[in-house]
Amino acid sequence: LNPSQGEFTISFDSRSNNNENVNVSIYDISGRLVYKNSFMNNSLQFYETIRLNNATPGIYIANISKGNSSTTHKIVIK
Repeated sequence: LNPSQGEFTISFDSRSNNNENVNVSIYDISGRLVYKNSFMNNSLQFYETIRLNNATPGIYIANISKGNSSTTHKIVIK
């Protein structure tokens, strides 16, 4: 949900290449990396809660990648 208090969940169906890691990078609006993690993905459904406990309110960009696929999402923290 946007806006959030700094906690949000990433979930998606991962039926293909389900043994590849999921990489999550989050940047603030000026392009500074504020969070980076790699998650093991060994199931058909990826589900992970991200907590940015000390994030300043504002707009952030989440880059989520797995294998050759990637997506970018805007996150608003209030």
